[in-house]
Amino acid sequence: MAWAMPIAQLRLAGCAAQRGEVDVASRLLDQAIAGFERCEMGLLPRCAQHRRAQLAGGDARVKAWMVERGIRRPERIAAMLAPGFPAGPPTA
Repeated sequence: MAWAMPIAQLRLAGCAAQRGEVDVASRLLDQAIAGFERCEMGLLPRCAQHRRAQLAGGDARVKAWMVERGIRRPERIAAMLAPGFPAGPPTA
């Protein structure tokens, strides 16, 4: 089950984000994205990228990818598949 480690990394990234550990969360998200892409899991790496972009202040390209595929509310899909992240960008 090659997808198990990226799932765990995604969940751990959400925990790190909740603790305000943005660097740890970003690193875990990068690892999860790479793992999901190796498994050719189309939506999960995009949700992880959405969360990574959220931590960095936003990236419309990831949202556009989801919208082009008929996802009306990308933030809700990300909340379901990549839970644990604050609603907005991190505050310093």
